[in-house]
Amino acid sequence: MPGTRRAALAAITLLVAAASLTSFAESYRALLDWATRHGLYGGRALAWPLQVDTFIAVGELALFVALADRWAVRSRAAAWSVTLAGLAVSVAGTPAPSNRMTGPVRPQQPCRRSRPPLRSRSASAC
Repeated sequence: MPGTRRAALAAITLLVAAASLTSFAESYRALLDWATRHGLYGGRALAWPLQVDTFIAVGELALFVALADRWAVRSRAAAWSVTLAGLAVSVAGTPAPSNRMTGPVRPQQPCRRSRPPLRSRSASAC
């Protein structure tokens, strides 16, 4: 049983690490897009996502250490504060995925094409 537990813990560690790296990469890209749209360029635009996401990474690592070392619940408050503050700034600076992918939503224009007289209404495509 100890070998199975160790394998499960190793798999959990790998999955959490992969999910975290993917999440930070997506967050970095979105925050970099936000920074360039708001007038930051070059090194300042590249540094902005790191400044924001560092708080999340530090807070998550502190929470992991707190769990592993069995800190008292009261002692975990600072780690939670850092994590949640970084998360709030990251979410506030990240546009909604639909806006980022498709751009602004525009009202649909009515169809102005004329249809041939013999064509049925249901077969017409606007």
